[in-house]
Amino acid sequence: MEVKLDLERELLPEEGGPVVLAVRCGSTGAEGGRAPLSISAVLDRSTSMRGAKLEALKKSARKLVDTLGPRDRLALVAFASRAQVIAAGPAEGRESFLDAIDSLSLENGTNLALALEKAGEVLKADASANAKRVLLLTDGGANAGVTERPALAAIARELRDREILTTTLGFGLEYDEETLSAIAGAGGGRLYHVNGPAKLEQAYSRELGGLRSIVGRSVEVTISPEGGARVLGSRNAYPAYRKGGALVVSLSELRGDETKVVLLDLSIPAVSRGTTEARVALLTVTWTTAEGATRSSEHPVFLRFADARTAAKAEPNGEVLAEIVLLDAAVLKERALADDEAGDNEAGSKRLSNSLVHLSPGTAKVSPALDAELKRLAALAERLAKGRLDPDLRKALRSEVHEASYTVRGRLDVGDGPPI
Repeated sequence: MEVKLDLERELLPEEGGPVVLAVRCGSTGAEGGRAPLSISAVLDRSTSMRGAKLEALKKSARKLVDTLGPRDRLALVAFASRAQVIAAGPAEGRESFLDAIDSLSLENGTNLALALEKAGEVLKADASANAKRVLLLTDGGANAGVTERPALAAIARELRDREILTTTLGFGLEYDEETLSAIAGAGGGRLYHVNGPAKLEQAYSRELGGLRSIVGRSVEVTISPEGGARVLGSRNAYPAYRKGGALVVSLSELRGDETKVVLLDLSIPAVSRGTTEARVALLTVTWTTAEGATRSSEHPVFLRFADARTAAKAEPNGEVLAEIVLLDAAVLKERALADDEAGDNEAGSKRLSNSLVHLSPGTAKVSPALDAELKRLAALAERLAKGRLDPDLRKALRSEVHEASYTVRGRLDVGDGPPI
C-alpha cells in the first residue's frame, strides 16, 4: 500500500497553531492476487418490483452468478415482508443459483431489517477468509418489521464490526435514499443510485469489479501526537475512536482503483525560537492483505517552522486545500438537500450561493474534480431557486454526498449523476 502525507501549510509560525494533515492511501499496483469473495445478494421481491424491474433484477443476478469464480461463495436472499435464503454455497454451483433466480416471485411488504439480518447470518456462519459483503437492493422504503433508520443502521454497523460490509443499491425513484445512505455509511459500503432497469447490471458490475480489486482490508490509520501536539479529530465520515492521545480512523477496505483520503486536524504547540523543524506525530497504517497477512507502515510527521512573517508568506498546499474544499462541498450539498426537504428552496439557494463565494477560489486550478464540483454546486444553487428538486436529482445528490463524505478519489465521477 502506498501512503502519502501532505500538510496544508509548508511552514508554521514558531508560535504554533492549527494545521490540516492529509493522508492518502492508495494501491502500489504490485499487491498481488485478490481475496476470494463471499457475497450475500439481497433481492427485493416486493410487489413494486413487478414488470421491467423484476426482469432487470433477474438478469443482473444471473450475470453476478456468471461473473463469480470457483473460490467465491454466494448466497441469494429474497425478501418482502419475510426474508428467505433461496440459494447458497460455492459460486461454481451455477445451476442451483440460476434456478432460484428464475423462480423468484413477488410478495407484499419491504422488511429491510429482516433482509439484513438474514444476509448477515449466512456470512457470519462462513468461516472462510473471504472478503465478505452484503449487497442490498431495494426499490422502496422499509414498511414491515423494524423501520426506524437508526435501528437499520445499527444492524449494518454490527455486521461491519464482524468485518462484513454492506453496500446498498437504490433501484428506481421511490426508494428511501436517506435510509440506504445510513445503512451503507454504518456498514462501510457504497451507495448506488440506479434510476432505471437499464443501469442495474452496470451497478452490479461496477461493485463486483471493485470487490475483485481489493488490495487491503481492515485498513486503519492511527495518528499519535508527539511533543505536545494534539489530534483534534478527523473531518471525514469514517468511524474513529480515541486510543489514549492517539486517534484511530477505520477505512474498512482499499480497492485498486481508488485512493482514500483522511483529513486530520492537528494543534501544534509553540516551539523554541530558531527551531526550523520538529517531529509532531507518528502515523501508522495497518491492513490485511488479500492473502490474509497483516501489514503495517510507519510515517513520522515533521513540520517546518519560521518566524511569523516568513510563515505567513509561504504558499499553502493547493492539493490539500482542494481536498478540504471538496469535503466542504459535500456539506453544502447536504444542507441544500435539507433545505429542499423543508421546502425552503429560495433561502437555500441564497445560502448555497453565499457559501460558494467563501470557498477558496484558487484551489480549482490544481483539481479538475473540484472545478467540476464547484460548477455543479453553482448549478444546484440556480436549480434550487426554481423550486423543489425532482426525485432523480435528489437521489443522485445523496449518493454523491455519501461518497464524498468518505473522501474516496477515483470512485465517483459527478458526470455519473443527472445534469442539474
